[in-house]
Amino acid sequence: MIYTLNSSEVRKNFSQFIDTVIRKRPQIIKRSRDRLIAVDIQTMSQILNGVKMHYNIFAEEDGSYTASLEEIDIVVNGNDDEIKKMLAKELFDYAMEYYDDFDLYSKAPNRKNHIAYILKILIANEIDEVEKMLCLAGEN
Repeated sequence: MIYTLNSSEVRKNFSQFIDTVIRKRPQIIKRSRDRLIAVDIQTMSQILNGVKMHYNIFAEEDGSYTASLEEIDIVVNGNDDEIKKMLAKELFDYAMEYYDDFDLYSKAPNRKNHIAYILKILIANEIDEVEKMLCLAGEN
């Protein structure tokens, strides 16, 4: 790759490397056979902009509501006016759990495809922002 930086060069000029990532463009780094990309939060947000999370709401016989997330198996039950916030909280908690045990979750067959959602939530870092990410199924 033409734009790949050697990890030893990055180490020597770390401050300049960070400045380049934040002010100019992502950087690709090579160490032996390993490769990684460094990207600032704004660019990562743009990359993840198309990642959407949709939920369905079902009215229960007891007057409560059940909401389920389509992309990740999360289900909550509560009052109509609090259900979306409850779903956002569960999703936020799941993202923290996923990140804390990333090695396990990112390799699990039923969870490895959640990475883009997890990164989007981690960037938000607040439940109110996560709630704004949730779209009622059928909406964009």
